[in-house]
Amino acid sequence: DTGVEAWGPCAPKDKPRLPHVGFDYDPDELRAISTMDIPSVLRAYPGCGYSPLAVRRNRAALAGGGVYKDRCDPFLEGADRCFLGELDNSRLQTMLVDVSDNSAGGPGGGIFVECGEMGACLSTMAKPVGLPITGNGTQRLIHFGEHSTAEAYGIEIAGLPSSLEITSPPRNYTPGQSHLDSRFSLRDPLGQVLHGSELWANPHVVEISVCRVGVHCRAADALQPPILLRSHATDDETSLLSAMELLERCPVNDHRVEVHVRLTGQSDSSLHKSKISGCDPCGVGQEMVLHDDDQTWSCRSCQPTEYVTTPLGGCQPCPLEGASCDGRSLQPEVDGSEWSA
Repeated sequence: DTGVEAWGPCAPKDKPRLPHVGFDYDPDELRAISTMDIPSVLRAYPGCGYSPLAVRRNRAALAGGGVYKDRCDPFLEGADRCFLGELDNSRLQTMLVDVSDNSAGGPGGGIFVECGEMGACLSTMAKPVGLPITGNGTQRLIHFGEHSTAEAYGIEIAGLPSSLEITSPPRNYTPGQSHLDSRFSLRDPLGQVLHGSELWANPHVVEISVCRVGVHCRAADALQPPILLRSHATDDETSLLSAMELLERCPVNDHRVEVHVRLTGQSDSSLHKSKISGCDPCGVGQEMVLHDDDQTWSCRSCQPTEYVTTPLGGCQPCPLEGASCDGRSLQPEVDGSEWSA
């Protein structure tokens, strides 16, 4: 006799007491719940919370396996609401949107938004919610499941181009001789690199213009026709746009150019970048050609039947007798003889 009185039924030693319910629960039922995902828990136990939207196990041939949003919605964005049920921060604590296990032949396995701005909506989607958690981690407002797929980019969510990045800036070049060696990438609002798939061709075209430094760089100001690029790649590794076009000319009064890269049809500054590249002098075997029409210069390689002493002196024809030329220099054919050029 310990002298301590105890009231109420005794519980099994292997059954822990839980907050708020004590021992009044079924361990087998809890073990079954632990194997369920959150949407299944809400369907089985509606008192735990609610799911206002469930779009599961759908397949889109192109974009947006579960949900396709066809335009931006500035009104909802301005009110800090998401287009999925006009969700706002005051309604998130016991809510979950189920967009699980959908697939797309293009971008956006779960959701595709035809918009380059999803700020308020993305931040709302990322918020943790006060629902039961099974397993490790934090439950987000949107549940995508474990089997969502996208054959292009954005397994869960994808959008239109939001930013343009120059991943490898253009280097100095020799006008008329060197190529523009630079790489660019387009990214959506989640920072995902845009690329196509076998079913969905990437429609976005990047325009590269070469202009004098500091000008607005309209078509009339360009030093050469614009370069148009579109990535036909089908994975992240090869979807970086690579420009390998010949850079034709350089300004006479400023041995630099500004390379402008922009997404066609867009005025957003985040989709227009520029970098300055310097012009290298003409090399051995090249002459400097002046273009009076636009005050530029370029380099031309001499023919094998020509020689050159200085780029400004230009390519000269090889003498008919007594010497040979290789497009770079003049060599006497008679031992000990000299030529004056």
